[in-house]
Amino acid sequence: MLILTLSVPKSLATLVKLQFVGWLLLLPVVGCVRPAISESGASPAIETIAIQDVPSQEKDAIVTLKGTVGDHAPLLGGTVYRLQDSTGKIWVLTTGQAPAKGQEIIVTGTLRYKSIPIAGQEQGSLYIEQ
Repeated sequence: MLILTLSVPKSLATLVKLQFVGWLLLLPVVGCVRPAISESGASPAIETIAIQDVPSQEKDAIVTLKGTVGDHAPLLGGTVYRLQDSTGKIWVLTTGQAPAKGQEIIVTGTLRYKSIPIAGQEQGSLYIEQ
């Protein structure tokens, strides 16, 4: 069993110096973290596009969408869920756990297209790979 004993500084000046050095050592680590919430308490502004504008984006483009989570469908090695805003709906493929149905989220992912030819007609669709 290891017991560590630290001596307490005898003067207030020494204690303040030690505390100051400790804060200086932590400052670079804390400075690297981007806050999830701004100083005012609001979420930071994230630029999103409407789902109706997704087809005008190039294939394999990185897009950020905001919407409400709808239906889920489990897949081997992942899950797809429908994201909906006031302009449309799109499926999102994730290897992680899908967010709860009804939750409003912002998602960033790669725009993909899955070709599905049926009886000589293209029935494919766009989706977001998270």
